[in-house]
Amino acid sequence: VLPGETVLTQGTGGVSLFAVQFAKIMGARVIALTSNDVKAQLLSALGADHVINYRHYPEWSVKVRELTQGRGVDRIVEIGGPGTLNQSLL
Repeated sequence: VLPGETVLTQGTGGVSLFAVQFAKIMGARVIALTSNDVKAQLLSALGADHVINYRHYPEWSVKVRELTQGRGVDRIVEIGGPGTLNQSLL
């Protein structure tokens, strides 16, 4: 992860929470996905620049594209497997 890159994290498990903090320390912008507003607050408190509740935005990849002016992200912490892989690749 390099300064200025954009990192997408999924969920609020240990790997994702570590990834948010690590990416911020490295100087990256973080977009985090989660399932509810309480978890969104935790991600924001850890430094996520943007948090997307995927229950409100089932097509969250569209929102990610909006937040990045169509560019997408540089790195993805993909923990959703088959259920999220297709959108992660968009």
